[in-house]
Amino acid sequence: MTTLSTTGQRHESVVSTSDRRRETERSPLERGPVVPFGCTVIVASHLGRDRLRDCVSSVAAQDVDTGELEVVVVTNGPRDGSDEVLEELAREHPDLQLRWFHRARASAGEARTLGIAASRFKFVTFLDDDDRLEVGFVRGMLELAADDVIVAAGIHDVDSDGGVDTGTTLGQRIRAIGTAEPELHTVPWLLGFNACKLIPRSWALEQDYDADLRSGEDLVYMAGLLRRPATKVRVSTGDGSSYLRQVRSESISRQLPSFDFSVAQRLAVIRALEDTAGVTSDTATAAVSVLVRAQVGFITRYLEACPDEYEAVIAAIETSGVRRFPWRTLDRVRAKDLVIAYCFAPFSDTSAIVAAKAVAERRRVVDVISNDMTGVRRVDQSAGALVDRWIDTQYTIDSPPSFAGWDQISQFASKAGAVADREDVRAGGYESVYSRALWVGSHLAAALFKLDHWSVRWTAEFSDPLRTDATGARRAGDVKDDDMSRRLVRAIESRGFEVPRGASLFELIEDVTYALADEIIFTNENQRDYMLDMVSPRLRKHALARSRVRPHPVPPEYAYGLRDSGYEVSSSTVDIAYFGSFYSNRGLSDVLVAMRNLPAAARNSVRLHLFCSNPDAVRAEVAGLGLETNVIVNPYLPYLEFLNATRVFDVLLVNDVERPASMSINPFLPSKVSDYQGSGVPIWAIYDEGSPLSSYTAKYRTAVGNSAAMMSEMVKILQDAAARSAPASAVDATDISNDDRGGGRSRG
Repeated sequence: MTTLSTTGQRHESVVSTSDRRRETERSPLERGPVVPFGCTVIVASHLGRDRLRDCVSSVAAQDVDTGELEVVVVTNGPRDGSDEVLEELAREHPDLQLRWFHRARASAGEARTLGIAASRFKFVTFLDDDDRLEVGFVRGMLELAADDVIVAAGIHDVDSDGGVDTGTTLGQRIRAIGTAEPELHTVPWLLGFNACKLIPRSWALEQDYDADLRSGEDLVYMAGLLRRPATKVRVSTGDGSSYLRQVRSESISRQLPSFDFSVAQRLAVIRALEDTAGVTSDTATAAVSVLVRAQVGFITRYLEACPDEYEAVIAAIETSGVRRFPWRTLDRVRAKDLVIAYCFAPFSDTSAIVAAKAVAERRRVVDVISNDMTGVRRVDQSAGALVDRWIDTQYTIDSPPSFAGWDQISQFASKAGAVADREDVRAGGYESVYSRALWVGSHLAAALFKLDHWSVRWTAEFSDPLRTDATGARRAGDVKDDDMSRRLVRAIESRGFEVPRGASLFELIEDVTYALADEIIFTNENQRDYMLDMVSPRLRKHALARSRVRPHPVPPEYAYGLRDSGYEVSSSTVDIAYFGSFYSNRGLSDVLVAMRNLPAAARNSVRLHLFCSNPDAVRAEVAGLGLETNVIVNPYLPYLEFLNATRVFDVLLVNDVERPASMSINPFLPSKVSDYQGSGVPIWAIYDEGSPLSSYTAKYRTAVGNSAAMMSEMVKILQDAAARSAPASAVDATDISNDDRGGGRSRG
């Protein structure tokens, strides 16, 4: 609610309101017609009674026409007598257009937002209540003002004795711009403070200061100006036209290190800057990165002063909600371990994401060598958030991406090997190399590195079988008779194993991995047994002795809150979600048929949300069954948004690859299980008998192909939801399955 005092033409009082700009715009006392040209000086003042006189008097002394200038003061926090000082100033300077407002909440950001909303001139600038302006400040700014320009002025520091330092580093950087008129994104340091800038009022109104930030809100607000591409900067550097900044011990640049200020508050600012970067151009995003690194500097200096706080700082970063913290600017630990992953973050691929999770799970700093997957995989910048901390340097090989092309994969392996050899020297010798494949280039490059560095420990992980596809059919992939293939054959034979005649690319690389790797990781026992049963008994025994089973890593709890998906569901329905692709042997047709056969009341109480790579085709299938209102089909979400979205739903659905008769056992375990597991949401597993998923403990379970059982499981899900929303009332199975009362629950 807004209240106004009308005791004088220049004195208006405002108390806190939930919508600052809207409330201000409704008040004729706070808003008048915008003056076509001129400057509003906005002063936010907290307990500033003893500082306001010099501050406002310096505005009154400006050598511009009084019709081109006003000052808006917004006091905030407890009343301290500032109103009386401002009344006196209004009488002393009758020609000065002076207005003032009050907010009960102490917030400089909210005060400035109100000041912008109350401004009446085409341009605005900000003045702290302990600072002053030289007499030519406003004139120098207005002479250069334009609709698409930010004007900066010189800045001098004033010490406690009144001495003026005209040679500050910041002042020199501003003066060095001269008449160049650079684009704003090339001088991001200019956005680190409120002072000495003139901006168009229309731009200032496009955003609010972040009232939740306890410091750095000015930096975040100014960074928002980067939303406008190609904004020019002009500099006013005439004599007597500078901003006079009072240097106080409580200013940010002079704050003593503390965990709250140097870590917690800086992380909040970085998080807000990430939001700004999300709506800017690539060049502006680079500028925001500069501002982020400046905030990280506070954290680095805190750790230098308080090294015992290292683990507490790391925990704060991980749980802060910051999505892409620049870890390498904080901790320059040199990697002693190498990762070769043909497809790796930021490319969006199941293999890439699982490899990133595996690196994060090991919690050791690594170098990464990966391939440029442009053209075959989309980019998902969020995918790297889980692993950024653990990457020293990532080297991207420029090689044509290919799944089964010998020439392309060999080219990657050769280039990756050259990079690995070079970096091995710089690292003083890598201690280990880890590779992960379904993309076989990972293991090929690692094998070459192992052949040249026998002392390094090679851990090779398989996501799925290489020799055969999901149907059990032999994968085709020709091998050329060249130096690369002959070297691999010699390596296998030198270890006492035979290479099958006419081996495919996949068979050759699988066998050389079994022969050379020190540790071989499978995601489940079925996969290990299925794959090793296809090689010679001697090679099988050798590989089995070096093998271990490790399920896909579960993301850390904090990862589920790093990025808000924004996905919403109704509070009146039970919502089931499926994330993943559809194939001939991994589909949801039976689930859709089961939903269609539900009684009308039950069907109307449940929603199935599908997130897939081919939404148009899936929508067509859904429409063919008449389920458009019951099934919501969406495209894939970026990885962090996917993690966040899992917690929105009542149940998460995962389905098995249906094993064909040609496969003796089912070797596949959907990787989504690990991601679902970390969400804490109940899982509905549709399993193939004898598969790894069939032994997984899930709240809801149905065999593949049993549509009737799936319908019964949906009824059970509805009953459980109804019981949760009304635990005091009895829930009768017939209520949901046989009549029109339906089920559901409320999400307060």
